[in-house]
Amino acid sequence: MSFLQKSPLASLGVFVIIRSAGERTAELCERIVHEQVGAAHATTIREVPFATALRKGYELGLAAGRPWTYCLDADVLLRDNAIAKLIAEAETGDRAAFCFEGRVFDKLLGHERFCGNHLYRTSLLGNALSHGHFDARALRPERAVKDWMAGKGHPTVIANTNVGMHDFEQAYVDLYRKASLHRLKFAEHLTVYAKDYWFRAAADDPDFRVALAALANTETAPLPTDRRSYPQTIATLRQQPDLAWLTDEKLPIAASTARIQVPASPANEYTRWRTIQRLGLDHRLERMRGKPFQRMFLEVAKTIALVAARFDSAREKRMSDRTSHD
Repeated sequence: MSFLQKSPLASLGVFVIIRSAGERTAELCERIVHEQVGAAHATTIREVPFATALRKGYELGLAAGRPWTYCLDADVLLRDNAIAKLIAEAETGDRAAFCFEGRVFDKLLGHERFCGNHLYRTSLLGNALSHGHFDARALRPERAVKDWMAGKGHPTVIANTNVGMHDFEQAYVDLYRKASLHRLKFAEHLTVYAKDYWFRAAADDPDFRVALAALANTETAPLPTDRRSYPQTIATLRQQPDLAWLTDEKLPIAASTARIQVPASPANEYTRWRTIQRLGLDHRLERMRGKPFQRMFLEVAKTIALVAARFDSAREKRMSDRTSHD
């Protein structure tokens, strides 16, 4: 019996648009999607710039006529049954919602967040297309459309479902571009924790050496959003400062996600930053200028919070290591 006969793929009511721009994981991403929904209910598009791919995906979803349209970037690798789980959550969610976003573990930012996958209510895609502003120069054209739809009473919902992993196993040329754009998209993260995380991780993972070089090389340069403005081959990438050590691009990826190691918990640097942020200690310290006793008390509280965060991260890692050996 074939996989299609064993699995109720047609009952998912979804058409999947894989948005590819030559990512190293594109073929594997496509294979995983086909296993989950069937090849007849998915297509891969290769449109640049991204705003063009966004519009094309909406048009294809409307033409397919299924209740849900799932736009998935080819740098996202899905967990088992991720699409079915996300749809199940969406079908019990806000009936007015335009989009449901699944969570992914993001390699470059070191924690779980929502990006790279968008489950759209197909009946509302026509409204989105009427928005008309698919600006190729925009840093986040998809967010602009979703914000516009939210203003019309059709919000985007952040789902609880973790659908997979983002930016793992990417080519060096793509990581260089992504890290460069992170300076625009995630300036606060880079300032307060991500650069420290990258420096630590670079000792064992060359992906982060490339990311750090990208940050240094684009610190004062204007940053175009079109991927064609960045190095396209390993030969041109090697010519950038601090990247002469690169010899070859990565080999083709394996046919399975089983060997890809996804951390069991967020990066320690992220955990510490979030702890301080949630407690609001930095803001309170700023307000305590000129009040030495109160400020000293808050400094102690901040130190305790950081130590507690480190302890929690270490404990989670020990538990993860113990589980992996069992």
